[in-house]
This record gives sequence, C-alpha cells and structure tokens, in this order.
Amino acid sequence: MWQAELQGVVRIATWRPAISGAEVRWDDLSDCFANQTRDRWVVDLADIRLVTSEGLAQIIGAVRRVQLSGGKVAFARPSPLVAQIVRSMHLDRLVPLHAEVATAVAALASA
Repeated sequence: MWQAELQGVVRIATWRPAISGAEVRWDDLSDCFANQTRDRWVVDLADIRLVTSEGLAQIIGAVRRVQLSGGKVAFARPSPLVAQIVRSMHLDRLVPLHAEVATAVAALASA
C-alpha cells in the first residue's frame, strides 16, 4: 500500500507492501492522491524495481489528475532501471526525477 506523510508543504508517497515483495499497486497511488490533488507530491520510488506498461498508464493518469487540479508531482530515488524506463517513455518531461527525496521536496517546496 502507498503511505503518505507530510513534510512541510510537500506530501511524500512511499510504497509499503503489506507482504514483502508484493507487486506494486499503482491504482492505490491514485487513491493516495485522491483527496489532496492540489498538493505537491514526491513519489519515493526507492523500493520499486520495475514498472510495467499498465503501471505507467496508471502513474500518468494519477499525475495528470494532480496536475490538472493545480498540484505538482516529482519522482525521487528511482532505481537505474526505473529511471531508464521513465526517461525512455519521456515521463520525465511530465514528472521531474530527483536522486534524493530531500532534493525533490526542496524543488517542489520552492515551486
């Protein structure tokens, strides 16, 4: 499940599976964003090893809803494979990638 914590004016969404190794539920990310779409969000990808095409579609839909509501989203700590997937799909044009959560939070807090 995705858990959100507030750090200043930015919410950080982190994948915390109920069972170790459980498949990422990207539709749960949309649920996490649902009531705070105008907020600024950092999605911590540190524990995500792979993103499927279905996952990408759900990420894009969730991010677009946040952005259309006036919110902002950034990704932090992607694995090399996830960063490559994000860049190859040009998703980094929609959502900036940051090496660290703190960098992403600082970028969104000042935006």
